[in-house]
Amino acid sequence: MVRVAWSNCFMLNDTNLNPLYQMTRNSFISLALLFAVTRLAIPSFGANLYWTAGSTTTEGGSGTWDTSTASWSLDSSAPYTNTVWPGSGNVANIRNSSNGQTTTLTLGSNVSLTSFSLAATGSASNGSITLASGSGFSFSVNPTNSTLVFLSGSLGSTNTVNLNAAMNIADYSPTGNTTFKVFSSSWQSDLSVAGNLNVTGSTSGTKTMIFDTGSGSGTMAYSGSTTASPGGTADLAMQFGTSGATGNGLYTISGNNTAVTAESRIWNGTVVLNSANGLGSAKVVMGGGGSGVNARLVTGTGGLTVNNEVAMGSASTINTVGGEHTSGVSTYTDTVSFSASDLNLTSASGGVVDFDGNLFSSSSTAVTKVGQGFVRLNRTSGVSYNGTTSVNDGALIVNNVTGNGLGAGAVSVGTNTATLASLGGTGTTTSSVTLNGGGSIAPGDINTATLASTIGTLTLGALTWNSDNTHAGIYVDLGANNASSDHLMITGAFEQGSGTDFLFNISDEGLSIGITYTLVEFGSTTFGDASSFGLDTETINLGIDGNFALNGNSLEFTVTSIPEPSATVLLMSLALAVVLGKTRRKAAR
Repeated sequence: MVRVAWSNCFMLNDTNLNPLYQMTRNSFISLALLFAVTRLAIPSFGANLYWTAGSTTTEGGSGTWDTSTASWSLDSSAPYTNTVWPGSGNVANIRNSSNGQTTTLTLGSNVSLTSFSLAATGSASNGSITLASGSGFSFSVNPTNSTLVFLSGSLGSTNTVNLNAAMNIADYSPTGNTTFKVFSSSWQSDLSVAGNLNVTGSTSGTKTMIFDTGSGSGTMAYSGSTTASPGGTADLAMQFGTSGATGNGLYTISGNNTAVTAESRIWNGTVVLNSANGLGSAKVVMGGGGSGVNARLVTGTGGLTVNNEVAMGSASTINTVGGEHTSGVSTYTDTVSFSASDLNLTSASGGVVDFDGNLFSSSSTAVTKVGQGFVRLNRTSGVSYNGTTSVNDGALIVNNVTGNGLGAGAVSVGTNTATLASLGGTGTTTSSVTLNGGGSIAPGDINTATLASTIGTLTLGALTWNSDNTHAGIYVDLGANNASSDHLMITGAFEQGSGTDFLFNISDEGLSIGITYTLVEFGSTTFGDASSFGLDTETINLGIDGNFALNGNSLEFTVTSIPEPSATVLLMSLALAVVLGKTRRKAAR
């Protein structure tokens, strides 16, 4: 059955929704693609898009555009009236008229260029444009220096650019490191790149593709793939944001980028992975952008397995790793190291994120569980970080078999408010745990398919219980006997903190009247007697009742009342409420 004790994990709260995250002729959108292509000016996204070679020597070039469609025609006022760009430099501007709107520019034959820019001739305007490849079309780029920018400028916040053509980049520096800017500079609008990005002709060094919104907060989606590897001993890397930048861009990666084999970097902003190979196979370093600017790496789709090692690279930020999918499980298999900065582990309501690798820190940096969903630490031999652990929201589940399931520092659950944060699992932590009002301890794992809790034993080094006298602090599922029930083991002290009423939530998994269950075992306790313990309102309303007793080093509960058979319908409705989002334990609110 679905255990209502976990229903908090499905609570939806509008206040908790966390949505992810003009144009002047002489201002250029900075989008750094890595390939160099020709200059386009997109003033006001008007109805008729005209090609003009202009009258200066910097405009011109060679290449042929498709002029067969009604939305692409020559500007009669231009000094040139043919479709071949004259002059040297392989640069051209495209501008549109102010009447009507054009959404798609279809490109014809293959074009080989040095740079490609989008720019405005007037003030920022709303609208979108799609660069679509015609029959057999692709860009072939031969960059001349490492400052190459594929798209540049400063579009308005409601502009959209779709690039649906493949890009083939010939490395200008075949014997050294090269930086190819894919997108760059104060990008506030939406960019979608559906074409593949391929680097060829390189022989050595690291070739880096940069995606960067600069100081802006726009979105960039790369759904193409990078599968063509550079030649010789060259490696390919990806980079998001730049050192010192203050932007908060959103970068969504959905393609298969198996050619990326060198260490990649997320300086700032959020990278959303919708592909297991979205960042290739190498290590990913996070953080180090502008002061106070954080970096985030999250899975956007359940079912992904991310095999990249992840490391924090800045001491001035708090970086986040996890998932933002609302169903299914994503898994990080390799080590996440964070000696240089604190680490947030996140999951969204209804989603599960597994960390099967080590969480490692050689310093006292801390781990904080955020987000409304489930994060599970599944490494059999535990984790190896020295700092503290805070469970501020949702559920953190510890499933180690040996070693320490959490850091060596103190652990806090809840924030003295009704956050419904929960610590659970079947593992062991040697750390001292403080349970605050609104937080909960919930032994046992979850069924990842249904998000129902499962029976298990959770072991803590010590527990101090601060109660808010309203919410249950410990959730247990009780079956037909002790062997089929949850247990909380405390190797050290079970201490009475603030509060007067210390409430349990009990779920009926086969209760029988007269059975005595051992709820908590401990090394010592400061609770003088069992009079402070009780059942929460939810448990009482189910028809469950009984007596608490301290017996040696155990807290026991003897059942005196169980739900009547007529209560079956109520139990079923409560189970459904878990699925639909009602509140209860092991929460991931």
